[in-house]
Amino acid sequence: MAIADVHRGREEIGAYFDAMERDWEPLSYKPQTFIEQGDEVAVFSIA
Repeated sequence: MAIADVHRGREEIGAYFDAMERDWEPLSYKPQTFIEQGDEVAVFSIA
């Protein structure tokens, strides 16, 4: 699964997080920056 990619809509975003949960064992995530423009949001995190 590509980490940096564009995902649109609930189904694509849901599939991305499902795959990430299945394939990764995260230690922790600390959101650092949120950028929004209209109905789009980008989140930069530190794991």
